[in-house]
Amino acid sequence: MKMTRAGYVVAALLLLAVAARADGEGGATNAVPAASASASDATNGLWFPVGETLTYHLSWGLIPVGESIASSRWLEDDGKRLLEITIRTRSNKVLSSLYPVDDTIQVVIDPVSFLPVTLFMDLREGRHTKRELTSFDYARGVARWDRLTKKTVQEIAIDTNVLDLVTFMYAMRRGRFEVGTNRHHRVLTDGKVYDLTLKTEAIETVDVADYGDVACARVDPSAQFNGLFVRKGKLTAWVTCDARAFCVRVEAGIPVVGTVKAVLISVAGPGSDRWVVKPQTPAPASPPVRIRR
Repeated sequence: MKMTRAGYVVAALLLLAVAARADGEGGATNAVPAASASASDATNGLWFPVGETLTYHLSWGLIPVGESIASSRWLEDDGKRLLEITIRTRSNKVLSSLYPVDDTIQVVIDPVSFLPVTLFMDLREGRHTKRELTSFDYARGVARWDRLTKKTVQEIAIDTNVLDLVTFMYAMRRGRFEVGTNRHHRVLTDGKVYDLTLKTEAIETVDVADYGDVACARVDPSAQFNGLFVRKGKLTAWVTCDARAFCVRVEAGIPVVGTVKAVLISVAGPGSDRWVVKPQTPAPASPPVRIRR
């Protein structure tokens, strides 16, 4: 069903839209600064708060089709602290009655090197299901791609400049962007390494749900990923210019299907900025008390 497929495409594009905050220093690269393992705050030296939850509403034209939630948390594995990031995309009740969608993408990351350890995908769309596990071995220079549904295994050559989409999304939230520049990166998805180009077009003001006007970079990502990106069509993303550097809006114009949108509606988790601390509404003044004499 093309409508639902378009909804999933946009949810997946959120992964790369955030990556518009590409580093403006030097040449094109996927290099990621190492995190500090000694920090004891919620970020553990990272450039985003762990425990953050971003919720997006997905729509096809004027029709709501579902929501996508991106969240992060700490894990412990044999005494080692790891980072887990999950993207959950589900169709709403109306669409689910015709074509239910329940997709989960989950990655475990080493927070010191900020390289992925494992990537798990569980995609359920209509009658179709796909479960995959990718294990990254940077010492050997390979990623083991286990297609659990089809019971096949493949090894893919990688280096430390190759990241999966989810890790890439959060890695690129550190840095700065420059209007008019193109950034080229390499990402692994669907068993292949692809080139990705990010172009920052302009700085614009976007009205974001309950948060008001927000300064954002307007970015055009382009790539050709099987199942995640359309080979034809126009994608535009808006990424905040503040320290959060996350995507607040994505619009994808897809031939035949039409326009699909993902819009940020809420932010939860640690922090003391405008995204998690809502301004207090002053209490109404008490009416004057009349004293009878």
